[in-house]
Amino acid sequence: MKILIISPSNTFPALSGGAVRTNSFLRYLAKQNKVFYVYNKYHQVKEVREGKTKFNNKINARISNVKLYSVGPSIRAAQLFNPLILMKSYNI
Repeated sequence: MKILIISPSNTFPALSGGAVRTNSFLRYLAKQNKVFYVYNKYHQVKEVREGKTKFNNKINARISNVKLYSVGPSIRAAQLFNPLILMKSYNI
């Protein structure tokens, strides 16, 4: 089965409750399905936005059966309305 997950913010790295839940859910679904994960580039965690916390997105890309797509500008307003996410989802 193919599953499309759309997230209003970047959940990598998973530092808070919502991001941890999303990543756990993503890994669980990827065990038996092909998952397409479209997310906004905006980080909800202030330390990540300011560059105080470093992370390697390639580590998260190694989740089997998951294709990652980051979309849009890295601004808070894009969480509320980002037509690029809808366009990318439609293309997938």
